[in-house]
Amino acid sequence: MEPSNILKKLGRLLWLFVIANVSIFLLSVVGSVIWANISTVQAVGWHLLHGNKVAFDGHTFHVPLLWNCTPDGRHKGLELSEEHELLGGQSSIQMKSTGKVLDAPDVYRLRAEGIATLNRMKSPDTYSSEIIHGKQLEFVCVRDDMGSLGETLFCKVSNTDISVTVSASKKYRIQARSILESSD
Repeated sequence: MEPSNILKKLGRLLWLFVIANVSIFLLSVVGSVIWANISTVQAVGWHLLHGNKVAFDGHTFHVPLLWNCTPDGRHKGLELSEEHELLGGQSSIQMKSTGKVLDAPDVYRLRAEGIATLNRMKSPDTYSSEIIHGKQLEFVCVRDDMGSLGETLFCKVSNTDISVTVSASKKYRIQARSILESSD
């Protein structure tokens, strides 16, 4: 065979390879849009642009794939969320800088006072205390157990001005907590 014929055949094979890959990519995009909801597509898009880490107030957090990140510049805040379209509901982590740094004794005192006040208003033991340890941060939390609906955590981070609210269904609360535990 002549070299020019070989080059033509290689060119055609390369062209077919490119067409096949582009077609597979387009079909996967169309399929994911049809299968998933818009929030899932936004979350995957955010991860393609930013990776799997998000920074807030000098600390980084590992964000799972289907979680979306929305910074709120007006309130020095950040929201991480995941929608569960097929099962309904949403998991959410909201972080805000309060502007007032609280040391560990103040955070523990506020948590104890908050739990006592809240449990007087509702049935006893509705609210409980919980501590979530990140790699560098300690989240001192008041936990509201909502039964089969899931839980809400209201947390302060010792020696920072970070305030965190976590809302998650029972099925997804482990994933929400793992984000806090990943804090550097």
